[in-house]
Amino acid sequence: MSDPKTVLIVEDEKNIVDILRFNLQRAGYQTLEAYDGEDGLAQAVSANPDLILLDVMLPKKNGFDVCRALRENGHRAILVDLFLGLEEVPADLAGVDAVVFGHSHKYVQEEKDGVLWLNPGSCGPRRFHQEITMMMAEVENGTLRVEKVTIPHGTA
Repeated sequence: MSDPKTVLIVEDEKNIVDILRFNLQRAGYQTLEAYDGEDGLAQAVSANPDLILLDVMLPKKNGFDVCRALRENGHRAILVDLFLGLEEVPADLAGVDAVVFGHSHKYVQEEKDGVLWLNPGSCGPRRFHQEITMMMAEVENGTLRVEKVTIPHGTA
């Protein structure tokens, strides 16, 4: 049996770390945690995890700087940032691979200027007799793959 994959969680909010750790460990992954960018960068370099879940807004060193430093040192990092609405997305997306925004009922998956823009769509209660849309994301060998999941109206 092969060793379980290791995921480094770099997030300054403990409750988010706890939820991610619980679900990842339940799925069979080992986890490491860092609560600021400097510690996250140090652990990423020393432990070389299989995946890094990296927040943008971090104390000591933000996610953009951590991602840039990792890439400059030959490590592959995929930086995904989550926003409730497009008005929250910063103008400078240097180093970001994907932006996930939401609370619109329209599924969006498009690439603009090397950044993947994703909106999972209507993953909440069914409204207006429409299908429910969600997305599944998978990272393998430094590549982010996204798949749309659709539940037709009347089946859920």
